[in-house]
Amino acid sequence: MEELNKIINNFSDNFDLTNIDFNTHYTGRTFFQIERFVMQEHDLPERRFLQLMMELRSIRDGFIHDSIEIEKIKIQIKRLLDTGDDIDKLEAMKKQYNLNHYESGMAVRQDEIRHIAKLLKQLPKIYTKQEIEAAEERYWEKRLTRQAAEEMVSAQTGINSGNIRANIQAKTSISSTLLELQKETLTKACSYNQPQQIDKYQNFNQVAYSTQDL
Repeated sequence: MEELNKIINNFSDNFDLTNIDFNTHYTGRTFFQIERFVMQEHDLPERRFLQLMMELRSIRDGFIHDSIEIEKIKIQIKRLLDTGDDIDKLEAMKKQYNLNHYESGMAVRQDEIRHIAKLLKQLPKIYTKQEIEAAEERYWEKRLTRQAAEEMVSAQTGINSGNIRANIQAKTSISSTLLELQKETLTKACSYNQPQQIDKYQNFNQVAYSTQDL
């Protein structure tokens, strides 16, 4: 609609924003964000696969819902314009603006679907429900051990355990230091409480942050 485009362009002109494409900069989650803070929140590939599938299903549900809503709005716009009424014309403009939002959201979802599809291909395989169930004991061993170490390091350093985890997931400049500190902390804790566990946990990276799982 020409009238709607004029209103949108006037907004950009009035606030000196003509060089900004609002649709382009409505990006949703980045590939980095989904990879490091969604997929890598989990400690084994089986659970990472499950998380990505949950994300994909949620996006798919929204995609299908919005696809239907877009077609509905198009029909509503046509009916409003067909009346020839000035108020209905304004209502049609509002619906057209909402339609633009839906279409922008669809583009965002398409990008996220591509991100997730790329990450799924990085995993060793497509896991069955039985394989995911079979990996649960090992998964919780690694996750709970890792979380315990993060909390112990948090108590020593004053750094929130969530920030410790986020630094490691993002592989920041201090992530290797935090990993080494967790290894040392967990080894000391085991030596105080269960000396027989030292050998089991002496290489912390293999327990909670093995290279193949990062």
